[in-house]
Parts: sequence; C-alpha cells; structure tokens
Amino acid sequence: MAINVKKFFDPTIVMYLVYPNWDQFMYRDDMLKVKGDAFQRFVQESVHSYVQGDKLDPAIQTSIMNIADDVLAGREATIRAGDYIALMGYAKKNKKV
Repeated sequence: MAINVKKFFDPTIVMYLVYPNWDQFMYRDDMLKVKGDAFQRFVQESVHSYVQGDKLDPAIQTSIMNIADDVLAGREATIRAGDYIALMGYAKKNKKV
C-alpha cells in the first residue's frame, strides 16, 4: 500500500518561521518594547528590522527569527541559550554592547 506523502505534508503550505503574508500579522512597534541595557535594545532593534523585511547578518538571522516567532505568535519572547551566545558574540564583535 503506497502512502501519499503530499496528503500528510505539503511543504508549500506549512513552513517553520516563514511568514509569506506580512500584512496578515498585526505587528506593532510596541510588541517588543523593553527598557534595558544595550543588549536588549540591540535585540529589539534587530527583531523590528527583521519583521519590517530588512535583511540581517546570517550570523544572527536564525536567532532573531526565533524571537520574532515568539513575538508574532503572542508568546513571551524567550532567548534560548544558543541564540543568546550567537547574539551576544555578534553584538560584542560589532561594538553594539
């Protein structure tokens, strides 16, 4: 018996961290507002830039996508350990913190 894989998984419909129609999301500038240190401001600005469609450095793009995924889904933004290391390393290297 053959299984129709496309019936169960169609990659053109479901993709992780891909938002094909930005206008469907009600992103507001204040969704990720923090008053904090330079690192927090760097992350906030990077997420805002990503959501607005700007290109990011590949070194931090995946980390910012993870945070943006939380924000756009209405969850509390969480920075995972690997993402923190990548973001902090990039921020220090580029004198953002």
